[in-house]
Amino acid sequence: MVTFLFRAGLTRVALPTIVRSVLGARMSPLSLRPASVQPKVRGQMGRICDGRRTVLAWSAVFSFGWLTPAAAQLPEIRSTLSGVYTVEQAEQGAEVFKSICSNCHGPANPLWGPQFVNVWGGQSIWRLYEFVSMSMPYGKGGSLTSEQSRTAIAYILQRNGYPAGDAPFPEEMIEIAFINFDPHPKPGTELTAPDGEKK
Repeated sequence: MVTFLFRAGLTRVALPTIVRSVLGARMSPLSLRPASVQPKVRGQMGRICDGRRTVLAWSAVFSFGWLTPAAAQLPEIRSTLSGVYTVEQAEQGAEVFKSICSNCHGPANPLWGPQFVNVWGGQSIWRLYEFVSMSMPYGKGGSLTSEQSRTAIAYILQRNGYPAGDAPFPEEMIEIAFINFDPHPKPGTELTAPDGEKK
């Protein structure tokens, strides 16, 4: 099914909410990445989507005509090293972190540093985005708005030393899926935390 979608060029899509509710499936845009650039799945956190349900959901999207030739351009693979968020987004994300995330994430459980990047790096940043948007904050998973999730990701990238760019962290799921969370070329780089502590 996925191979057919690539050959047909019908790959740039918005994921209809109705399919989620009807099929009860978590549709992952990662299923539309070519096999040669499929991200690795690291540990329990990475295994978010069940493959069979994902294929079923995408089949339904195609069958009901939600994939259209007008929206049929496959995004290019990008890297977090090339600047996939804006400074403004990171500043907004800092407020989200301060008001929500900091209740659990501090020096003892940081969202920055080599250990964090080791868990989430080396794969599509979609894995991190989906986890944040669906499972955070703890005990109230799914309560963040899409904008809050995106700005939180921008802040996390900034705190981990990834450069900002001219374009904001994307809204479309398929574009997020085509961003690689690549390891930092200078591991161990320390950034100053908002409270003045080192990460």
